Amino acid sequence: MCLLLWGCKSQRFAELKSKVGFYYTEVKDKVVERTKVALKRLPIIGNHISLPPAPKELYLKTKEVLDKLKMYKTEELYPKEYSEVVEKWEEAQDDYLSEYYLSAKKELSTLYPEAKRLLEKVKEHREKMEKRAWKKYEEVYNKLKPILEKAKGKTKLKIKLYLWKLRLLIKMENYDDFYRAIRERPF
Repeated sequence: MCLLLWGCKSQRFAELKSKVGFYYTEVKDKVVERTKVALKRLPIIGNHISLPPAPKELYLKTKEVLDKLKMYKTEELYPKEYSEVVEKWEEAQDDYLSEYYLSAKKELSTLYPEAKRLLEKVKEHREKMEKRAWKKYEEVYNKLKPILEKAKGKTKLKIKLYLWKLRLLIKMENYDDFYRAIRERPF
């Protein structure tokens, strides 16, 4: 029984030791990087210190994905995931602009796939919304088609303008107004 407990303790101790060792190396790397950047900024010493290359491509690709997320109004669709991505982006951007390139590269390399996944999720959601809206438009159009063929003058014009408005709302991806316009027909 004692041997069993001692085995668990040593295993737990080994796990703890590996975690502490990991955090130690992570902290050590950050301290070394920040010291190099601080020394690089000094007038005479800075000429003799070289920093690692900036992860410019990764930074720009991640920035592009985040701009698309913002453009697609991801904050409204997935607020929790979007806020997490933006928080990580701000940390990575801060490190990048402060010339802590190793930290920035590490953060960006985990952030980019996460942001890309969220972008794919948003695109998929948008496609579903668009398909659903076009399906609803077809239903409305098929109901109005016989009326449109028989109508004349202002009524025909109202129906054509109404259908044009619905198509325009779908193209603008304004689905709330689209469904509201369907509920509140002008005739």
